[in-house]
Amino acid sequence: MEFRAFTFPSGIAVSSYYTRRPLSATYEETAIQVRYLTEKLAAYTPLPSFSADFLLTEEGNLLFLEGGLGFTREGLVNSCCFSGEPIPGAIALSYQR
Repeated sequence: MEFRAFTFPSGIAVSSYYTRRPLSATYEETAIQVRYLTEKLAAYTPLPSFSADFLLTEEGNLLFLEGGLGFTREGLVNSCCFSGEPIPGAIALSYQR
């Protein structure tokens, strides 16, 4: 399983990475852990907005894969399961229409 976190000055949104592979509600706790790890990353960057991708291993560990640009309305970063702009504080485990 993969997750993408989006940071904003007002909070962090977390999404399942794949829009065509919905995750069950049992992964909400994992998404909360992704948010926590992203908060730790944010403490070390001056950027007000960025994205961070994580992989959940078979052993249940979260691995940081890469960081990138923050979400923009110009579509430079895929919003994954959020339809349009990710909502700070929200978790999207399946595509949000």
